[in-house]
Amino acid sequence: DDTIWVGTGKDGIYRSTDGGKTFNRSDAGIEDRNITSIKAYTTPDKDVGLYATAWRNALYHSDDEGRSWNKSSNGLSTDEQADAPDFMESHFKDIAVSRSMVILSGFDGLFISNNYGRSWRQAETWSIGTISMLAVSPILEQGRHSAILAYSGGAYLIPDAFTDNWVHQARS
Repeated sequence: DDTIWVGTGKDGIYRSTDGGKTFNRSDAGIEDRNITSIKAYTTPDKDVGLYATAWRNALYHSDDEGRSWNKSSNGLSTDEQADAPDFMESHFKDIAVSRSMVILSGFDGLFISNNYGRSWRQAETWSIGTISMLAVSPILEQGRHSAILAYSGGAYLIPDAFTDNWVHQARS
């Protein structure tokens, strides 16, 4: 498949189906065109699903390869400090996906969804400015997930992302 999705800082999302030779706008339903990240994943039906974060308007989800998008913000919060015109941090920044679990880092903390992003719970409240990497990996033999965060102060592991039991693994 030669499909590529590109999120721009001010002009939304574009999609190419010819390996990047041509691009067409692909962000119907997205209100905030300041895209901060895009993540593709495989759905249980083996289709392509997409998540995109926007500067101020939460997370968007597409289950039709980016042709249309739906906002997913039930349980997400924002901090009014990030709305200041001269502030340089987005409300939502990075996404990690594994099966039905989605982890979203935001200015107001870290959020976890166990139902494909339909609803969220806040996991912790460290500043997004300290997160340098976010990943989630399935643990197949247990049917559970683990997540890894790299912070400016070291790495943290959550052996079971259905809880908030973060374990400090290493110092930088």
